[in-house]
Amino acid sequence: MRVEFLDEADADPHTVRASATIDGSDAYFKLLEESELAPVVHHPLRGDFFIDLTIEGRRFRAEVVGPNPILEEHGGLHWVQLGACSINRAKQDYPRPSSEFEWFVCKYDNQPRVSLAGLSDAGIRRLALEFGLVIEKPMSAFSYRVHLPAEKFVFERSRAWLALKEWGRKHPRKLARRELGDYLGDWRGRIAGELKKE
Repeated sequence: MRVEFLDEADADPHTVRASATIDGSDAYFKLLEESELAPVVHHPLRGDFFIDLTIEGRRFRAEVVGPNPILEEHGGLHWVQLGACSINRAKQDYPRPSSEFEWFVCKYDNQPRVSLAGLSDAGIRRLALEFGLVIEKPMSAFSYRVHLPAEKFVFERSRAWLALKEWGRKHPRKLARRELGDYLGDWRGRIAGELKKE
């Protein structure tokens, strides 16, 4: 992954010049950690949830559902599989189509799934950091360009991956199931391998 910092004076990301370049997922998360972030409240974990937190009054959770880890908004019907999602500006297409762009957690980078309406830029950056998500478009005071081979490689270097590994430590029988995830492949096997090395 290559992260390019953009000149904020130029609103067009296609014509803007990079003022710095950072390589690697670790550098991306370090960049997030050093930016302005909204406060976060972590909630006790139950069942197959491996992240449960509130950012700016909105509660988001990550859970293992069948073969896949997913991100969902608590109390909502909207969710997306981790490993194949990112944060991007998109037009809502369901349940009420909209002509306005807003921030979403999108499947891939263009299919809106979980609306982030109402979150500040600092809240969106916090969500990205906690769940291992790439922010695809520049936002105020946090401008960059991201080039990724696949979102899953970023996710596997994130805090969310460490939380998923902790879930595996607490649920060894569930971890031992050899179900392949749609986007993270044999994530259970990779986590089991990491736990054996500890």
